[in-house]
Amino acid sequence: MLVELNHTIVPARDPQASAQFLADILGLRVDPPVAHFTPVTLANQISLDYDRLDDFEPHHYAFMVGDQEFDAALARIQHGGIAHYGDPACQESGQIYRSRHIEGRRGVYFRDPDGHLMEILTRPGPPTASDPALPLDQPRAKRAADRAPHETRRVSPDSPSSQAHQASQGAEQCH
Repeated sequence: MLVELNHTIVPARDPQASAQFLADILGLRVDPPVAHFTPVTLANQISLDYDRLDDFEPHHYAFMVGDQEFDAALARIQHGGIAHYGDPACQESGQIYRSRHIEGRRGVYFRDPDGHLMEILTRPGPPTASDPALPLDQPRAKRAADRAPHETRRVSPDSPSSQAHQASQGAEQCH
């Protein structure tokens, strides 16, 4: 039996603004309304259908992207002055994570306008020139083996606008 996710409903106080926020970061477009929903359709044809609600608990949404899409999304986050974190508890401000379990995976967390915890993570794969924290002259497997099993590598962005925004955010937490 083939079972696939078709869509999920994302509660939002302003569905159009929240859908546009995510679409802008991911480099997508907001689709025309379907009934009272504001959809954003992903590459695998799953849609996030934003729906107006005033009272809801924040959810977590994770989006898998390629290295180039990750770099572009991270640049949009940084240039937009959006607080971002290298961990889901939002303690590692201004950082991204490198998975200690899935070789080559990078990721970042940020909050959308409604408080949902968004995550962008890369597909594992060979190193690229846009992967400056890891030397390109060694095979990825060797570099991963050199790290302690519990270590997750963190990379701090060096965007001046991101640093200024982070300084203004202080010790903001997102849990």
